[in-house]
Amino acid sequence: MPFRPIARTALALALAALVLAACSSGGGDGASGSDPSVGTLRVSVDPSAATVTVAQDGTTDVTRRGSGDVELDAGTYTVRATADGYRPASTTARVTAGSVTRVSLDLEEVATEPETGTLQVSVTPASASVAVSRDGEAVASWRGSDVREVAPGTYRVRAEASGYVADARTVTVTAGERASVSIDLVPRSDGLVYGGEWAWLLEFTEFDGGYSGFVSISESIEDDGDLTGVEAGAWRWCDGEFESCGGPVGIGLFATFEGTDLVSSFIDTNGFLKAVSIDLDGRLEDTDEGNPAFGGVGEWSFYSGGTAAYVIALVRVQETPVFSSVGATSAEAPEVGPSVRAELERRLEVLRTSGAWEAGTVDALATAVDRRAASLVGR
Repeated sequence: MPFRPIARTALALALAALVLAACSSGGGDGASGSDPSVGTLRVSVDPSAATVTVAQDGTTDVTRRGSGDVELDAGTYTVRATADGYRPASTTARVTAGSVTRVSLDLEEVATEPETGTLQVSVTPASASVAVSRDGEAVASWRGSDVREVAPGTYRVRAEASGYVADARTVTVTAGERASVSIDLVPRSDGLVYGGEWAWLLEFTEFDGGYSGFVSISESIEDDGDLTGVEAGAWRWCDGEFESCGGPVGIGLFATFEGTDLVSSFIDTNGFLKAVSIDLDGRLEDTDEGNPAFGGVGEWSFYSGGTAAYVIALVRVQETPVFSSVGATSAEAPEVGPSVRAELERRLEVLRTSGAWEAGTVDALATAVDRRAASLVGR
């Protein structure tokens, strides 16, 4: 058998060649490939869907998605990862020829800001219609109480129902938070909503001076166009601050204007519109003693011509009106106690310091009341 030693030698040589080939190809953490100037950048990123960019000297060399190996020339690189809903992250890596450089980027999740807030509206009666508007534009409408998701902002919520006085509220909705509004409509069927004797205090905004007086709300008047829920009676003014008050000089009224705003107006016996006011909140508010109160802005018309802006406060001092008609003679004025005077002054101070009359407009309201003035006085 002379050939067997030769076969063993050939086999040994073949195995040696395979071992040498394996050693020359590299292994473990060595870089793959035969180019001695290339290294491996091994990127690990979370979340796995992140986009990874590798740049050198401001130039992007590689863009990939998720973790993996990148073959690069030896050098220093900036590795950056981005993903929707996460803060971007970056690091610097130095790639060495023939070896593996490891980089790990864990992105921080960013809390997503909510895009809407919750508006919760509670209304009675349950049959009331609710209308929501923003900057004069209708947003939504429905019947009864409800909860809606709306964009952040300031809204006007108005409710109305047959047999009730319409009412409205202003509410600000913040993203991710709940804003609640409660409207309890006052029924008209049980009597007057504004009935009684009201003390009023008026102060001009462009110069020193003002007036005080009373208005007796004694009867309900038929609605007319934009004026609804109209209640009227006699009005008068006083010398000084509620010191010497004469008889009625015309008709005073409360009403709802365009279904949202509460208004008060004074008309003399000749049908001349002396004063027209609009409540800034659009509704009556109770004082600490539980008396309804009004605070608003308006325009006074002088007999000699010209007009002047004013702020006005009214507080109901008793539920029974002093006068039931314009033709009544002089009567003793009800007492305006310290608490009522303080409330009137407080409301005027708020209006004075806010400068609210600069933004208020009563032109459309004055037109509506003026149209109604002649029929009221002529009854």
